[in-house]
Amino acid sequence: MIAYDAFLGAGNSWEELCYRSMFHGGDSDSTGVIAACWFGATYGVNGVPERNYKNVEYQDRLRAVGEKLYTLAFPVDAH
Repeated sequence: MIAYDAFLGAGNSWEELCYRSMFHGGDSDSTGVIAACWFGATYGVNGVPERNYKNVEYQDRLRAVGEKLYTLAFPVDAH
């Protein structure tokens, strides 16, 4: 519930999402990951500081898989 509330309350602000979902005394690692996944699915990396993802291992492969999944989910109508 904390992750969901944080996601809804933060809007498209990555910084606000971090404050609401990651910086609290509860199970902050779990709520942070869940909220960050929803944020990424909704906004991509827009608004996320590049330092948070620029050194991710296998970044090229992950981007390629993400683009392929997007293409499969939202195919361009050939008609």
